[in-house]
Parts: sequence; structure tokens; C-alpha cells
Amino acid sequence: MWGVHGRAAFLAEEVGAERVVLFDGMDPTAEFSAEHARRGSAVRYVQGDLHDELGVADLGVFDVVWCTGVIYHSPNPYQLIEHLRRLTSEHLVLGTLLIPEVPFLPGACLFLPGLPRPVRDAFASCLPHSAPILCGLTTDFDYTPELGYANCWWGITTTALSSMLEIAAFETLEENAGSAFWVDLIAVPTQRPSVIPSTSFSRQRGKDRLTAYTEKSRRTWA
Repeated sequence: MWGVHGRAAFLAEEVGAERVVLFDGMDPTAEFSAEHARRGSAVRYVQGDLHDELGVADLGVFDVVWCTGVIYHSPNPYQLIEHLRRLTSEHLVLGTLLIPEVPFLPGACLFLPGLPRPVRDAFASCLPHSAPILCGLTTDFDYTPELGYANCWWGITTTALSSMLEIAAFETLEENAGSAFWVDLIAVPTQRPSVIPSTSFSRQRGKDRLTAYTEKSRRTWA
């Protein structure tokens, strides 16, 4: 929603997508609402959180999932990639901010909150002059809860991103590095099972153990 006011969703509808859902944590902008009305659009807007397992499940599955400028705004970027995998049946179009590789540490990421000011300034000075203001990176980290996910939480290297996609059962088909600090890529799901258990995994194990114990006790006392 931010910055482009749903442009990608309207474009998908325009080129013939049968079902288009715009999923975002922000309120719909006035520009989006006006364009939606002007087009008589059938784009469905759902306000929610990509971290929310139940919210993601409610969305269903899509042939194409477009997600750009999102995962580095999350304290849990890998979780978001896992959830994108659940949404994607054919193609994921992913765009994200990157940081340069760390020598001798492939797969490195940089946790941005609390980064010393001189280090933050030095890193921000390397960004292209056309880069937007990035809260928590080019500015101080903002601890206001009402800000939502506006802060940048992680600097992710290319090797770390590749590993996250592989572990989440994606294969990268095409990659377009706009600079050392940004990449757009297309990935497809693979059949590799997720290595992350569901959030109900331990709870269900506990229920099963309790059921087994109760059944054993019943047989012992019967």
C-alpha cells in the first residue's frame, strides 16, 4: 500500500488475474480508495499482518505473490518468507533491501536496532542518493509502538536471503540486482518440506502425551 497505493494489485487485475487480494498492515490510502472506485475494481483489500499464521491461512493460495520492501521491516524475516511460501503455488516476486556481504561470513545478517550511531551513519552514507529515508537505518530506530513495522530491523546479505529461500522451499529462477543494496527476484516453490514445525506442534504433543497418560491410568485402575 505504502508509496504505490495498490498499483501492483490494479495492474494484476488489468492484465487478467481472476482474483486479486491486496494484503497490508496499513489502512487503505485515499489514493487507493479513489482509484478502486474509479476503476470499479474487484481488488479485495485485506488489512492484516504477514506474521499472523491464521491471517495468512485465511488468504488462501495464489498463483503469483508479489512482495517488495517488506521482509527487512520485520523482526522475523524468515517467518515472513515461510508464510509467503504458504501463499505461493507458482511464483513469488520478491524485492528487498540488501547489505553487502561480510568477508568470511557468508549468510550474515545485521541486526539494526541499537546499532551505534557512527556505524549507522557510515552504512547509510553508502546507500544511493536516490534511496528513500529508511526509519531505523538512515534515521534512529523509533521505539513508538504505533509506528507498526516502519522501522528497518535487519540488514540481509544476498547469501543469507538465498539460504532463507532455500530452507523455506523456494528455488530462485531469476535475480536482478539493482545495486549492491537491492534485489528483485522470482522464485518458485519446491517440494522440500518445511523444516519449521507449526506453532501448534508442541501443544499437540502435550495433548497427545496427556491423552496417553490418562488412558494408561484408566487401564491401570480399571
